[in-house]
Amino acid sequence: MANPLFRRGFHRGTGDPTHSQTGDVLEIVLPGESTNTHARQLHVCQSGDVNSDWNIAAQSHPTLYLHSVTTPITDYLRLGGHDGTTAYADVVGGTTLALQIAGTSHFTVAASAIAHSAANSGAVTSLDVTNTSDDSGAGARIRVAAGGSSATLDALFSALETSGHEITIGIDTSANTGVIAMDATLGSADGDAVRITDATPPVITYNAAHPTGTFDYVCGTCGQHGGEMFACCGLVEWHDDVAALAPVLAGLVGERLTGNEPAVRHLAKLGVMEVTPGDLPGEEDKNWVGIRLDAAQWFTWSAMHQLYNRITALEAKLVTA
Repeated sequence: MANPLFRRGFHRGTGDPTHSQTGDVLEIVLPGESTNTHARQLHVCQSGDVNSDWNIAAQSHPTLYLHSVTTPITDYLRLGGHDGTTAYADVVGGTTLALQIAGTSHFTVAASAIAHSAANSGAVTSLDVTNTSDDSGAGARIRVAAGGSSATLDALFSALETSGHEITIGIDTSANTGVIAMDATLGSADGDAVRITDATPPVITYNAAHPTGTFDYVCGTCGQHGGEMFACCGLVEWHDDVAALAPVLAGLVGERLTGNEPAVRHLAKLGVMEVTPGDLPGEEDKNWVGIRLDAAQWFTWSAMHQLYNRITALEAKLVTA
């Protein structure tokens, strides 16, 4: 009987009878004697390339090489090499590994990018990470990391609308600051909307560079406002900030704001609040009611300044009385 170590090529093995009626399996056998590690390589190439000097180092474990027709010596896909811990799919002489469905590339891996891109009409393309365990230590996380505080680029997540609108959440590595930005990059005086310092506890700051101005005079048509009288598209009158805020506070009785309250609508016109109709099915009669923290702060300070002026004027009258 031939030494099984020297069998090579296709082989009919007995297999494991517990997995089939006969136990027969078809095996591709590489010699793989302890002194002949080169034989652990299986090369697939066109007939004109047989007996080529592949110039590939000996492998410790069976490995499959799929060679290109154009430059078979240097360009090939290496599969296998399983060492009991790790197995390999290695694109040698190329730049990209692409997974296709029905001839279309849907998932590609390159040296600096992993991408999933394909037309998916009428459906949602998603990336799902699920830990199906529900024990006390179970969790799930997607994590991105840059090279450290000296890295020139940031660790971030982005959501992009194809016409150019983009929101980015990440770490500004040069400042060790968490940032939410309406921009493709972090650290911009114009693009950063929120910054969060790496302190204990963290300190949150909001971009307040918008020329919100004061609310002493307001256009009744468009809501434009300022600290002095100005000409606008409608009647500009003195605006009592405290009086405008009072009915909003009076309406806070534990019920959800609808956005249809006249006082809320007024503050929305001034840019202090935001009222936007819902755009999801079933929410046509609901509004998104939000508060613009930077504008609300300026509005509060403007109201305080008006009160200060009134108190000062009242004190002056009391002194002369």
